[in-house]
Amino acid sequence: MSDHCEIIVNTDVSLDDAERVRNSVIAELGRLGIIKLNPTSECVLGGVGYPVGPKIASYLVASSRSRAFWTLRTSGVEPIVGYHFNDLGLGESCEGFGCPLCRNWFTSDDSSFLDCMGDAFDTWYKSRSPTSMLCPVCNSTSLLADWDSKPPLGFGNLSFRFWNWPPFDRPDWTVSIPDVISELTGNRHILTYAHI
Repeated sequence: MSDHCEIIVNTDVSLDDAERVRNSVIAELGRLGIIKLNPTSECVLGGVGYPVGPKIASYLVASSRSRAFWTLRTSGVEPIVGYHFNDLGLGESCEGFGCPLCRNWFTSDDSSFLDCMGDAFDTWYKSRSPTSMLCPVCNSTSLLADWDSKPPLGFGNLSFRFWNWPPFDRPDWTVSIPDVISELTGNRHILTYAHI
């Protein structure tokens, strides 16, 4: 079985406020019993996260509880602070990218597009700031963060990776965790995902 993650990206929070907002979200998820408040590297891949909380089963409809994701070793919530994007979305789960201006769609194996994308991501990694990308069809540039992609790349200063959790848009949930986070922060969020 491979791992996957559901990711909630806060697209509005400033870098200066990201740590404070992260702490508020973690405290609220802990208060609701969605996570435990003892961070560990054992419940996520490559970082530090928070294990699934004692009330998680109560937030799922009964028929979904048989897929007890919380029993998996990798099932924690990993907060990420700092300007970043869903870099895992560039892997095997990547279905392609769309120019926000001409709406042309590029698959992840299109060589003309990969050259432009490679240059843009190289610039982004060096600067960690908003970066433009050239469309090889319409020859216009637009912000990398404005390009459509599947899964969404979700650029932001704060995100939460939920390792091996059911997708948040499925009817398995009796509470909307993305809504809990949005209501708490007052910010917009992007839902994205990755499979590794």
